[in-house]
Amino acid sequence: MLPLHELIICLAIGFAGGLLGGFLGIGGSLVMIPALSISLGERQHLYQASAMVVNLFVSLSALIRHLRAKVVRVDAFLRMAPAALCMIFLGVWASNQFEGSQLARVFSIFLLYVVLVNLRKIAIQIKRKGIGWNLPKYSPNSGKDRPGNVTTPRSVFIGAVMGFMAGLLGIGGGGIAVPMQQVVFRTPLRQCIGTSTAVICITSGFGAVYKNLTLAGTGYEFWSQSFPIIIALVPGAIVGAYLGAALTHKLPTLWVRVAFVLLLIVAGMKMSGLMSMIL
Repeated sequence: MLPLHELIICLAIGFAGGLLGGFLGIGGSLVMIPALSISLGERQHLYQASAMVVNLFVSLSALIRHLRAKVVRVDAFLRMAPAALCMIFLGVWASNQFEGSQLARVFSIFLLYVVLVNLRKIAIQIKRKGIGWNLPKYSPNSGKDRPGNVTTPRSVFIGAVMGFMAGLLGIGGGGIAVPMQQVVFRTPLRQCIGTSTAVICITSGFGAVYKNLTLAGTGYEFWSQSFPIIIALVPGAIVGAYLGAALTHKLPTLWVRVAFVLLLIVAGMKMSGLMSMIL
């Protein structure tokens, strides 16, 4: 079992990961893996194996809210999920070929991509609507006049990229799939989040099982090392994801994105080694 202080840290990290994961449709690992590395030391493979299990609970909890709001694109989901499921196994295999420090640097590069994507969204939102809180809240009818351009080739492509990166980095894949859907499908943001969450519910469980079954090959053990972290992360993640998904349909995303970007900048600097060079 984890020492008490590590247990408390994991509970808090699970809640934060679940909250942002449910709010932004990203699964939670983008927050949990860097936070664990900063708080408990760099053990990339171990944290990815743990976070991939928690992703399933985060996405299931968030999906309940998204289904109630009717923002899951079933046509896109049915085409994306099979491709993502196939590619997540390849991604996990690829991740096991890296040493932990190398994988952490790859992860930090991906964090830079996520930061740039979110900075672009922040800039667009400020330009269009300002920086205040007087933004229109979500309506179940919003976006119904925008059917998007969901086709099988585009869906398979997005699902394949999402699945591979999810397996490689131990993430849900929403950080990739949500912006890709917006660009390729041209569907409303909340539909992209809902659909991405539904796909994560399918892929994360299988990817997590494969990663944990092969964890011994990376120098860690499931029962003594990964399982205690999973148990500590899950309760907070479930609560946070349910609340975060509810906020998706009530609050503007601007200020949450700003906080999210700042967090990822710090985490990326830490995981890439830049933080130690500066300090």
